[in-house]
Amino acid sequence: MRLGVRLLLSFVMVSIIPIAFLVIGGLKTIAQLNELLMRKTNEETQKLFHELVQQKAYEVATLLGSVLEGHPEIDSVEEYRANPEIRQVAIQRVGKIGYTALVAPNGDVILHPDPSVEGRNMLLNPPRELYPDFIALYKAALDSVAVSGYYTWPERDGTIKRKYLATYRTRNNMVVFATAYIDDMQKPLVNSYREVLQNQAEIIKSKMTLLGVLAVLIATITGTSIYASIVKPIRRIKLGIAAFSEGDYSYRIPISSSTDEINTVAALLNQFSEQLSITSRELKKETEKLADSEARYRAIVENMNQSLALVDSRGIITYVNPAFSRVLGYKPDDTIGQKFTEFVHKEDLALIRRHAGRAAMSGQKNFQMRLRAKHKLGYMVMFEINATLVYSRDGRLAYTVVLGQDITETHKLHRELETASLIMEQVGTGIALFTSEGKLAFSNRQWAMTHGYSDYHELRGQPLSAFFPPHALESAEHSFLAALNETPSINELTHIRRDGTEISALTTFHPFYDSSDRLIGVICSTCDITEYHKELQELQRKSDILEQRLIEIDKELETALLQLREAENMKTDFLGTISHELRTPLNAIEGLSKYLLESAHKVVIERHGEELKHIYQNSLYLHDLITSL
Repeated sequence: MRLGVRLLLSFVMVSIIPIAFLVIGGLKTIAQLNELLMRKTNEETQKLFHELVQQKAYEVATLLGSVLEGHPEIDSVEEYRANPEIRQVAIQRVGKIGYTALVAPNGDVILHPDPSVEGRNMLLNPPRELYPDFIALYKAALDSVAVSGYYTWPERDGTIKRKYLATYRTRNNMVVFATAYIDDMQKPLVNSYREVLQNQAEIIKSKMTLLGVLAVLIATITGTSIYASIVKPIRRIKLGIAAFSEGDYSYRIPISSSTDEINTVAALLNQFSEQLSITSRELKKETEKLADSEARYRAIVENMNQSLALVDSRGIITYVNPAFSRVLGYKPDDTIGQKFTEFVHKEDLALIRRHAGRAAMSGQKNFQMRLRAKHKLGYMVMFEINATLVYSRDGRLAYTVVLGQDITETHKLHRELETASLIMEQVGTGIALFTSEGKLAFSNRQWAMTHGYSDYHELRGQPLSAFFPPHALESAEHSFLAALNETPSINELTHIRRDGTEISALTTFHPFYDSSDRLIGVICSTCDITEYHKELQELQRKSDILEQRLIEIDKELETALLQLREAENMKTDFLGTISHELRTPLNAIEGLSKYLLESAHKVVIERHGEELKHIYQNSLYLHDLITSL
């Protein structure tokens, strides 16, 4: 009997102790592998999610910059919100519940999925009290090229959520915000699994304690059952966890028909694997989308007309696009790895160092300048560059994006235009260029002075109606449309000045063509003839006065002529009378004196001959005088 008891006890001890050690070892193994899996899953999920949100911010910022380059006329917040293309690019989903938004450099929200938030400054006018970690992250985003991190967000219903934010600055200094609710995507799943696993582990521990108490009595009966129902399932769970850790989320742990705790844990692990498989597929799809987006952006960069070069913090070129090589004549291999300054004209080196140094010292994100670059054939190419400085997370300069436009021909034309502008400023005729839509695109100083403006720059964009009063606008528009149909005209039109006064001007409308003979607008020139009209009116007034005076003088002359004729008649009558009255005695005196001189006695002649001769001669003179009258 004692030997039987000893054998039973020995069997029980031999049976229960290995089983106990095996069960305890299995529980430790499950806990260790579970912790390893949870840590690895957390790390990989966080890493992928961070990259997803950061890449979405970069993708939206880059695409938004490209869209804005195609719409240079858009320069206000209202135009941003009114443009559906910009809204579609700026507001996108991040995963299932995240989103992107566009924020101005001063903190005002420009575009947001919730329209009620648009126009609000989240620092100066938040919708509710915000947490310090969000305020610090928001401020850092406004001062940096790229920022990311966790923050606490109060919901409208009073709940507090944890979110992840990644930002990226666009080329026009706007900031793209990409955010997602981390707690709603990752933490609930992990916490649920950990809680269930811990509960099941506690249950298993309590059952194992009870099992240890009863094992002495039922070891011989239950030894094989314990091995089949605990050790084998634990080994299968271990194999499953190992497969999950290696990324094989398609593996499923075999589950028996029983409903014990180990099978429950196995089912939960299979459920967790299914969730990880779904998440993995979604992340894979997002990764493929990011790869497609990268390929799309690369295609844009490779096919853009502007030259692009990436320069690292040492000034070494690390990438150039085909346009850069095409404009300067170098192959990419001839430029990559070289100093950027080796391709810059030596006289412009000091200028580029000054701009770059000033931007680095003041914390500027970009600067613009013009410089001359060396072509492979030896001549110089004039570039207008826009350099964007990209900083790393520790605030150090990472690289510089140099975007250049070949303006050699434009520069030459600009110089010629400056010469032409100087000539236009010297002429006394007002000249303006109107677009085909009737908007003023250019005017010289004389045009502005003629219309009462001191600064001709403020006239840009003004319509045709700003320079003609309503009663003359129809004629002006008719001449403008005729010029658009390639029919020039010249008319005397009434113009209106800034103060509302009207002036008369000789106005010409002539079609304007570009270098390709394409009609792009109408040239309008004016010559102010208001003073000429005033002088003409004054001359007309004086002419009217002179004409009236001439009429009066004509009447006076006519009266005087009549009086003169009457006086002439009176003179004729008078002279006739005088002549008759004088001629009669003169004839007697003349005849008598002549007779006496011819037949008088010699004594009379001697005494009175001179007197008689004098009488005779004076009578002849008087006779001739009367005859002449």
